[in-house]
Amino acid sequence: MATAPPFNPIVVNGGFELGVLAPWIPSDVNAATIQNGTQAFAGDYYLALQTAPGNRANSVHQVLHELDDTSTYSLTARVWGPPVSTANYCSAYIYVGTNATTGLVDKVDISYDQSGQWLPLEGTFTSKHTRLPLYVQAGCTLSGASHTGTLLFDAITVTEIPAVLD
Repeated sequence: MATAPPFNPIVVNGGFELGVLAPWIPSDVNAATIQNGTQAFAGDYYLALQTAPGNRANSVHQVLHELDDTSTYSLTARVWGPPVSTANYCSAYIYVGTNATTGLVDKVDISYDQSGQWLPLEGTFTSKHTRLPLYVQAGCTLSGASHTGTLLFDAITVTEIPAVLD
């Protein structure tokens, strides 16, 4: 009987079901925590990423390995934003590489109407390298410079899109 080869996910611990942050690396050691409970989009755990004071962002990243420079990859994630007032909003980003502008895969602005629900982040990317960092970033624009917000992330996956043969 033939067995399927072992599945090696491109993103490690993308659902945070290991209950630890590793191998994700936070931009601020105190900004990222793994939490559990019914709030999770899928499974039991999720990433809680706190924004920085002064309306600045924080992020976590991990290096994706063994990418094929001839392939296209699909990147998906879910983000949950806290209730915000009509004058405030939060933004969630997913990007590859070290530049949030040129490597941007998707961005969601979480407004008053969208807060308190899981929203999709999704898109595609290609890589010229076999290793590439994947970033998840949270930022909020809040009325007070000392205020911070927390965005929740879950179900982060990267899958290779099969090539279409002519």
